[in-house]
Amino acid sequence: MRTSQRGQAILESVLMLAAFMVVATFVGSSFRQNEIFAQIVKAPWSRVAGLLQNGVWISPEKGMPLHPAAHARHVSTRGDSPR
Repeated sequence: MRTSQRGQAILESVLMLAAFMVVATFVGSSFRQNEIFAQIVKAPWSRVAGLLQNGVWISPEKGMPLHPAAHARHVSTRGDSPR
């Protein structure tokens, strides 16, 4: 490989690296401004949080009435009293 060809290859590599950095910076800033990663994580996490808090695969606010502790019931070792 001649010296001028090596120099041209290095110059093209530097230009491609600079172009890649410009594109990566633009994409990163647009992702940050539009909060794309936050949206990707937030939607599934809401369902997981509902499962952890209430035992159902919906958001915690909607699943609160479905949690067993929200039911009006009681437990007794003697059973219900006769009426």
